[in-house]
Amino acid sequence: MSFKEKINTAIEHARALALINKECLDLIDYMEECDEDELRSNLDDLKKLLIKAKESLKG
Repeated sequence: MSFKEKINTAIEHARALALINKECLDLIDYMEECDEDELRSNLDDLKKLLIKAKESLKG
């Protein structure tokens, strides 16, 4: 992989992580107003987003 390809890959990862971070923060804001059942569901969604972020870092 050339240096340019590595830079482009790093940029793609950074953009993906920024989007996932925003989604996580939006979900946390929403979760503050949820009842207990909704909270469990939203925590599961948050876990999935964080797993995607972790996988993206492995990229």
